[in-house]
Amino acid sequence: MNKIQKLVNKYGYIVFVKLLFAPIFLIITTPFMMIKLWWNCRVLFQCKIDQYHRFSGIPAINCFFYWTQAYNLRKFGNRGVSNLIGLGKFKLSKFFYVPRFGNFLFWKFSTLVTLVSFIGFALSHCLWMINSHSFYPIYITIIILFSVLLYSCIDRINYNSLGWLLLPLFIWLVSHNNVLLSTVVTGIIGIFSITVGVFTFIIGIVFYGFKSDIKLIYMLLPLTFITAVRFYPSITDSIQGKIGNVYINILKLIGVLSTNTKYKRKKKISILGIYFTILFSCFLAIALYQSNFTLNPFLVIISIFISLLFLGESALFRFADSHSYLVSTWSVIAAYTIFSESPLLVYAFLFISNPIPVFGLFITNKPPLLMVPERRPIFVGDAILTVREFLNGIGSGERILFQFDNPNGSYNRIFDGYRNVYELLLYCGNLQNLHIFPDWYFIQETNTSDGLEVWGRNLTDIFVSRERISFNHFIAYETQTNPLPAEFYNDSRISKIRSLNLSDLKDDFSPDPPKGMEGDSLTFNLFAIK
Repeated sequence: MNKIQKLVNKYGYIVFVKLLFAPIFLIITTPFMMIKLWWNCRVLFQCKIDQYHRFSGIPAINCFFYWTQAYNLRKFGNRGVSNLIGLGKFKLSKFFYVPRFGNFLFWKFSTLVTLVSFIGFALSHCLWMINSHSFYPIYITIIILFSVLLYSCIDRINYNSLGWLLLPLFIWLVSHNNVLLSTVVTGIIGIFSITVGVFTFIIGIVFYGFKSDIKLIYMLLPLTFITAVRFYPSITDSIQGKIGNVYINILKLIGVLSTNTKYKRKKKISILGIYFTILFSCFLAIALYQSNFTLNPFLVIISIFISLLFLGESALFRFADSHSYLVSTWSVIAAYTIFSESPLLVYAFLFISNPIPVFGLFITNKPPLLMVPERRPIFVGDAILTVREFLNGIGSGERILFQFDNPNGSYNRIFDGYRNVYELLLYCGNLQNLHIFPDWYFIQETNTSDGLEVWGRNLTDIFVSRERISFNHFIAYETQTNPLPAEFYNDSRISKIRSLNLSDLKDDFSPDPPKGMEGDSLTFNLFAIK
């Protein structure tokens, strides 16, 4: 209700009329915006493709989180110990959910990976032409290729995009009983994405339930084997007591468990979850009515995926991000629409493929109504150089405390709302062999009722934290409306080295720069303890 009230405050009550006609406008305008995005991507073929990151400011800077993972895996190996994240002795076997090869490709070719993957995702629906005498596969391919949902996937989805690329192929193969190729594809999906692997496994099990063909179980063996290999290091380390129960810690962090947890997430369904649960359920209702309420594998899978979407978006049972629930359901719906050859379902598919973006599809400072926001590859090379210069002069292997307010047990208040810009600093610190803390892995390792805390933005808090964990440098932030107290400049125990005004990076992360780069802009102040 708060979000609806914000829309009314911004657009007036005319917003309800705009929302009513928004799907029609989106169907018309999105193809032009998609073509514009492709045209903007021509810069990727000029130079420095590895320094372009995503297509808008907030996703671009937030995804340094994945770059940090990739850097640590490459530097220390998947069984190594990193001194750059967490408490400083972070066993990388905890990254069992990170596909090393896929994450490396996403690190080096971020924009190209997502762009090519989802264009391929759309075009792969043409495979249904092989066994079809109609043009329905072409219709569905065109709808997907120029849809709001695909535009959003290109903008938002991470290294898992390589797994999503293969999901339509798997659905086509399993629905046509091509066990041999299905087996190969499930193995490749397992290499690129555990998340997509979970949805793939569900699809395979449902088809087996309907066809009772044991060969359909065999096709899941490569996926199961590769997933087990990925899990094995973390399982053995957990048994040996080297990393604690990493699975419990992750469930605590994503909000599934709350027992003996310091930082708790609110369990309430998001507006995106409500919107898409209703949207997909309407399609399911039409499909069930047309089939005379006769169940088939597609309809059962759609029902399961809608349920997972609702549970995930209410944090009752969450194992994936929002877009993973959307793409998995959407992909099966696309396959069923082709399979059914129903004009009514094609029209229904057209509308669910072009949802109103204001309900959370895009991370943007200006919620769009009648058209998707403009997107272009974001060049992050200059921003990385600027932040690395800010950190220059600190000895390799040093720890740096970043001061944040105490979130007082609230997950949503961790990092004071600056989690996006903070990821850039953490990544650059890693590149210079610096351990900047706390980070999300620090939170994961200390997320118990008696876990270590290093919070507080007063000067006194610095020295309290220093008694708990050793460091010789710290970063204190300030804004235009909330400058640092005079004690930071007058105390003889510390000395200021340099500052970095985040507003200087605003143009690098346009459109939609993150909080801290515009308005009440953020300044990082680097201090040394004498």
